[in-house]
Amino acid sequence: MKLFLFKDYNKLDYDINSKIKYILNNYYNIYEYEIYKEKNGKPFLNISNLYISISHSYDCLIIGFSNCLIGIDIEKVRSCNTRLLDRIINDNEKDYTMDKNEYLIYLWTRKESYVKMTGEGIKGFFKNIPLDYDKNIVTRNILINNNKYYYSICLEEQEDINIVVL
Repeated sequence: MKLFLFKDYNKLDYDINSKIKYILNNYYNIYEYEIYKEKNGKPFLNISNLYISISHSYDCLIIGFSNCLIGIDIEKVRSCNTRLLDRIINDNEKDYTMDKNEYLIYLWTRKESYVKMTGEGIKGFFKNIPLDYDKNIVTRNILINNNKYYYSICLEEQEDINIVVL
C-alpha cells in the first residue's frame, strides 16, 4: 500500500487526474488505465488488484493505492462544531481525553476512511459503524505547513504502508 502526500496542494489547481497519472506512470509503470466512479462517487481503476482512494483538506492532498479495498481521509485540526460529536460518537467512544475538536477530527477521519473503503459513503450515521470497524484502520497525525492534520487509512486486509511525500 502506498500513500502519496501532496503537502502544498492548491484547490484552485484542482487537477487530481494529472497527479494520479504521474503516480501511476512513475511508481507503478502503468500508462494505460481509466478512472471510473461508482454511483456513490467512489473512484476505481480498470486495473485488476489496484484500488484507489483520494482525500484532501485545505493545502493537503493524499492519494492511496492498495492491492485490496482502501479508504483514506485527511482533515486539518481546527475549531469545529462540537455538537457533531453527538452525531458521530456512540456510547463506547465517549470516554476520551483529547481536546473535543481534535477528538472529533480524529474520529471523523477514522469513520470516513471506513465508509470510503466499504463504498457506503456518508449517507449513514457514523454512530452506527460497528465497534470492530477499526481493526484495519491506521490513524496518524502529521504537521504540514505548521498545521496539524489527522489522516486515516482503512484497508480491507492488513498491508505495509509506505508514504511518499511529493
